[in-house]
Amino acid sequence: MQKNNSASLPLYTMYTGELNPYNLSKIHLFNGREHLDFWKTDQCNRVQGSDGATYNPYIHEVSNMIFFRAGKHLFSQTDF
Repeated sequence: MQKNNSASLPLYTMYTGELNPYNLSKIHLFNGREHLDFWKTDQCNRVQGSDGATYNPYIHEVSNMIFFRAGKHLFSQTDF
């Protein structure tokens, strides 16, 4: 039997757009949390945006696009 490593992967909870199509593919929770505790400010620690794979169907050319990518290994706190 092959071992399943999926337990070590992060868990993203995303909106489906069923109740509000503008929320389609927005990340709501990361590992069950709305905020992280890594960065110095609340704004930086907020779980928001999309993973970049899909967007809501009403996005406009002038819309702000926020991408969420979690991983403490990507940056150090002194980089910002």
